[in-house]
Amino acid sequence: MVNPSHPYSRRVVLPGPGVRAPACTVPDREAAQILRVTVADERGTALVRVMGEVDIEAVPLLDDVLHPSGAQRIIVDLSGLAFGDCMLLSVLLRARQRTELTLVGPLPAAVQRLFDLTDTTSAFTITSSVGEALDVRRRRGAA
Repeated sequence: MVNPSHPYSRRVVLPGPGVRAPACTVPDREAAQILRVTVADERGTALVRVMGEVDIEAVPLLDDVLHPSGAQRIIVDLSGLAFGDCMLLSVLLRARQRTELTLVGPLPAAVQRLFDLTDTTSAFTITSSVGEALDVRRRRGAA
């Protein structure tokens, strides 16, 4: 649950088909540590692009974005991620329980190492591009 009084909390609503949502930015104490999350509809699938750093302060925003009402499929593009720790992994695992989730890389080395050390890489479908992720979703829908 998001605490609305938390300075880094933002309520994000996924757009309808063909509508672009505004970017959400979570400022951190240092300008270099900014999280930017954009949400768009790509062929009926929510496309979430995560850029910057995901740590404990960014969890409420990312949790909200990845817990949409009505979205059955979400693609999370992590190719712009600079840092992610166990909090990122926790948010992704929770989202995977609620919806069909595909990750887009390449993952930063530290995030890939986290996935490897926790033996969770196989828990996700990880693709190298958004186009490939959309194709994976389309193949699953046809099956």
